[in-house]
Formats: sequence, structure tokens, C-alpha cells
Amino acid sequence: MITTKKQAEDLIYRSYMLVGRRLKYDAPDSEKRHPEYTRSVIRRLDRRCGRENILVTGSKGKGSVSVMISELLQAHGKNTGLLTSPHIFDFNERICINGKNIPDDDLIKYCEKIAPTLELIDMTTAEREYISPIAAQVMIALLHFYGKTDHNIFECGKGVLYDDVNNLSRSYSVINRIFLEHTRELGDSIEKIAFDKSHIIVEGQKFAYSSAQLPNVAEILENRARECGVRLKTYGREFYCENIRLSETGTSFDVITQHNRYENIRIPLLGAHQAENFALALCVCEDILENINIQKVNLAAERIIRRGRLEIISKDPLIIADCCINRESARAAVQVLKDMKKTTLSAIIAIPADKDHRGVAEEISKIADKIIFTQIKNPHYKFERKQANCIKGAVFAEDMQAALELAKQSADAVCILGTAAMLAEVYELQP
Repeated sequence: MITTKKQAEDLIYRSYMLVGRRLKYDAPDSEKRHPEYTRSVIRRLDRRCGRENILVTGSKGKGSVSVMISELLQAHGKNTGLLTSPHIFDFNERICINGKNIPDDDLIKYCEKIAPTLELIDMTTAEREYISPIAAQVMIALLHFYGKTDHNIFECGKGVLYDDVNNLSRSYSVINRIFLEHTRELGDSIEKIAFDKSHIIVEGQKFAYSSAQLPNVAEILENRARECGVRLKTYGREFYCENIRLSETGTSFDVITQHNRYENIRIPLLGAHQAENFALALCVCEDILENINIQKVNLAAERIIRRGRLEIISKDPLIIADCCINRESARAAVQVLKDMKKTTLSAIIAIPADKDHRGVAEEISKIADKIIFTQIKNPHYKFERKQANCIKGAVFAEDMQAALELAKQSADAVCILGTAAMLAEVYELQP
């Protein structure tokens, strides 16, 4: 019997936790992920829900694009369901309708409902196999969305081919920029990663959309779309941005599509990449909606909130936080920080030892006057003092508070780069 929120969350992760140390951590997704176990259940719930699904993948920014699509549809009177990850403060952030988190009572109710099914499936798994936590979240989301939404948006996890989200039907597939990341799980080349994520495109869907891609990635996506008989609309061809301007309050830009020109859109997010994310979301919504209204587009743009995506935490001194754990993401952050034109910059890096802390440090060192490595309290992440040795002149602070105090001593701007789990600690330390 599930009667508390903790019991609900424990159910979602139970199968994965039971495997525990027997799981081959370094194995690729093709060996350790098994979406076939939940395929029939998810597809049955999906058919019952009976709404158009939009699936979103990519290496960075897929959560931002998912939220942007949701806000644009809501501004035009559509009720939207949204499944994203990870959460920042509360697990319920992952499942939303019209921007509102699933209530605790509903989370508990739906977990109680799927518990017998998960238990039966778990009995069929092999010794080192498990039901992915995302499978349970998809089931809960579909139960929560039933009868309440017009369109549902699902953010895929690291990949697509072995992700339980891929069990869903979809009318639209959205692919943000793909780069080399999660090589242990998805493959040791960008081509292998692109091949995995290209499986978000399937036969029978209406359209697929892609941001600007490297030529070898674009070729893989185009080939997949051609094989499936799906038209792929790409950034730079069917839609693009112009006149991108940054300020301390956000980014302004124009979007040009095959149908319209949208001028002077402003979002409270920093970076040219966020303007391109919005253009991608807008192109999707043009095809979903019969008529699109520029005033409603602007309303949706103003409402977009993405915690920890080059977010301005404080203005005096300027503190910017970004959930950035690899070199490619750090490059985007560096470009934004350059545009801010601050005199001196301190960078705090709170990235676990098994992530690309070196790549992030090397990129941010191009503009930072001081680099401080630190650790967070979350016991699920491993940090080591020796991480600071990867870049000349870097130091290690025992916790986020010490890191911030050190960073503010000699800089007019501070950038905090790290895993999403660090955000809660950063917020707690603000006056």
C-alpha cells in the first residue's frame, strides 16, 4: 500500500535500486536498458490517453525546447502535459499540466495504481536487468494527463533507442543539437550518438524538426527521416533567427519561418542558443496550431522559466548559474559571459568526478580570472579534491558557501557551473 510521497518515489526507483551493485555501470544502454519490458503497458496507456504526443531529444537544451513548446501551446488556449527531467527542488516538477506540478495526492494515487503491474514485470526481468525509473514516470504522466490535455510533450533521457519514452506514439519529433556526450551509454562517436537519437523519428508521424547540426549528424538524421517517409524541417533552411541581442535581463531576436516573420521576441533567458531553441519550438507549434498569433507568441516567450540555464541568481554582485557538465555546454556559457562584458570573473565548478569537469574547466579558463572547484552535499555524487589539479591555478573549496565567499572577493561577476543538484544549495545561500 502506497500512502506517502516517499513510498511513491521509492516505487519509481525500486527496480533500479534492487539491481544495485550487480549493474554493469560502464555497460552501454544497449546492454543494460530494456524498454521492451514496459512497451505493451505504455502503449496501452498511450492509446487510452489518445492525445498527440511531441517527443524531444538532443544533447543539450531539450528541456528548454520542451518548456517552450508547452508555453506556446498554452498561450494559444491548448492544455499541455509535460514530462521532463531532472527536477531541481521537488520530484513533482517532472510531471506538469499547464506548468503546474502533479499534486502529491495524485502522484501517490497513480503509483498505487501501477505498483502491481511493475511488480509483475519485475518478476520477468533477468538478474542484472531492471525497469527504468523513466518507465514508471511515463506511466504516471499518462495517467495524470488522461482527459485533461490536448497535447503531451515528453523529453527523452540520454538517448532514444533504449529509452522507455520511445515506446510512445508521436505526431512530432524534435531534435535539438547533438554533440559528443554520454559516450559510455550511447557510443564512443558522435555518429553512434546521432544514430541512437535519430530513432525519435518513426514511420507515420507528421513532421520531424532539427536544430543546426554538424554535417555528419545532419546526414544521419536526414537518412532516418527519408527511410521513415517523414519530412524533416531544419534550422537554417525552414526556420532561423536574426538580430540576436543579449542584455542582463534576457535575449531579444527575430524568428523567420516559411510562413511568418516574428520580430523583437524577448525571452528571460541568456544566450543565442536559447533564441535558436525558441525558433525550433515555434516552428513545431506553427504546424500544430491552425493559426498562430504574434501577441500570444510574445506572451509565451515572457513566461518561460528555466532554472539553472544561465540563470541570473543575483545582480549585485552578478551571479549566473548554469547546469553544465561537459565541454560543449561550457562553450555556450563562455560565449554568453563574453557578451556580458564584465571586468573580472570568478568561476565555481561543482561537477562530479565522473563527468567532464576537465573540459568545463578548460573552456571557462579562457575568460575566468579565478577557478574554484567545490562539492555539494548530495550523497549520490562523488567529488574529489584532486579535480582542481586539472587546470593550472585552480583551488578547491570545501562547500558551496566557502566557494561563493572566495569567488566574490575579487570579481564583479561569478559563474557557477555544475550538476542540476547544485542549484538548491546556491538558492539557499542567497539573502
